[in-house]
Amino acid sequence: RVPPPGMVVADSYGFDPRPVAEMGRLQSAMEQIAETCRLRSIDLPACFVDIQRPQADRACGKIRPEEFVRCCPLATSTPAHPAVLDRDDVELVLARYTDECGFFRLFP
Repeated sequence: RVPPPGMVVADSYGFDPRPVAEMGRLQSAMEQIAETCRLRSIDLPACFVDIQRPQADRACGKIRPEEFVRCCPLATSTPAHPAVLDRDDVELVLARYTDECGFFRLFP
């Protein structure tokens, strides 16, 4: 449905991350994510390409939070590497980057 004149199309201006109470902890988690991706040569968006979702959602980086948790290599442990993020850090990242429609945004 086309919005009436003067109305804004959803996401036409991008996404503004939500404020969280523990910004210092979030910053630490984000730095840990960036450093681990750099050291292990992880292309984080590439970890989610096989998830079935509309092309429009794929283009703007929308993913369901449960799919992010399931597919994110930093949120799960392997025999070679422990999880980089604990459950509380994952919840904090999800709280910050989940939009009002309930989608996690891979890039704001």
